[in-house]
Amino acid sequence: MTNLDKGLKLIEKINNLGYKAYIVGGAVRDHILGYDPIDIDITTSMPIDEIKNNFKTSNSKNPYLSIKVEYLDLLFEVTEFRTDIEYKDHRHPSVKLVDSLEEDLKRRDFSINSIALDKDKNIIDKYNGINDINNKIIRITGDKDKRFKEDSLRILRALYFSSKLGFDIEIDTLNSMINNKNLLKDLSNERLFEYYKKILYEPYNNGLIILNKYDIFSDISDYKYFINISDKALTVEENMLLYYVKTKNMPPFTYKSILVDIKNIESLYQNNFNNYYLYKNKYLLDKYKNLFIYLDLYDNLIFKIINMPISNDTELKVSKKEISNYFKGKDISIKIEEVLYLILNNKLKNERSEILTYLGVDTLEPHTR
Repeated sequence: MTNLDKGLKLIEKINNLGYKAYIVGGAVRDHILGYDPIDIDITTSMPIDEIKNNFKTSNSKNPYLSIKVEYLDLLFEVTEFRTDIEYKDHRHPSVKLVDSLEEDLKRRDFSINSIALDKDKNIIDKYNGINDINNKIIRITGDKDKRFKEDSLRILRALYFSSKLGFDIEIDTLNSMINNKNLLKDLSNERLFEYYKKILYEPYNNGLIILNKYDIFSDISDYKYFINISDKALTVEENMLLYYVKTKNMPPFTYKSILVDIKNIESLYQNNFNNYYLYKNKYLLDKYKNLFIYLDLYDNLIFKIINMPISNDTELKVSKKEISNYFKGKDISIKIEEVLYLILNNKLKNERSEILTYLGVDTLEPHTR
């Protein structure tokens, strides 16, 4: 059974309970394009309290009158028929219940997402969405400037769908996006980063081309630079590191999990990839291989690593444990790192007698421990 079939079964069950229900949005668009949708949204006249009484749900009622329903091992976003009555900060709407599908479809952003499907696969298309799908066009519904001023995220969503589907943006929609691009600066950093990823990593470059050609990110300069230097062949983490390498500043959004890696890459650059620092941080070359290849550093750094006097600490002719027997406290780690630094930079031979002489312990007895 396909995901769409499961969605049709769910709306049929809602119908049997005495309520209207339809699959809406991207799931219908993907069905028309010949794909089995992954995420399926459903709109219904069934009150959320009734949904909770009849289905397994995973969240409580929220301000947007929607709830997640688990049915046939799939998670659906189910929303009561609603309309937007007021927007705050060009983003967050207040919503109210309505009693018709037509009113619900009116609030949706693009014609290709404003299509509904009933249990018998009959299509309800009030905004010529099918025609725009067939012509590969992204068109915002209603008054274009008003729609973008209501919710500036729609500008990024247009770029995202253009990159995801390979569709062109209809000229009046595009002109309105350009006229309202200053509103992007009011979006949260999390939202900007979410759509940075979506625009960058989708299979088509349409969104990136439009973004650059019309300077859509002119009012969010950090993200303008971030997306311009990023390469979709690199992971998100590698693009974050690339931003740091090029600017010596943190990218506009950084995963906490790579903060240590950024610090260690900074150490490599500050010390001109000295053998010691490369040895201490060689894990970075495995972890971010594509980044170092992109920077045209990988082959040379691997060559340096292969030709180092030692490949790991256990190859020291005087073990770290033995060195620790001759010193106390902080001096232990200081002396160990001194020996490693000198050996790795060919200033001290990795020979027992030479190491002991350097440490000045060749005639001393080790501390009793």
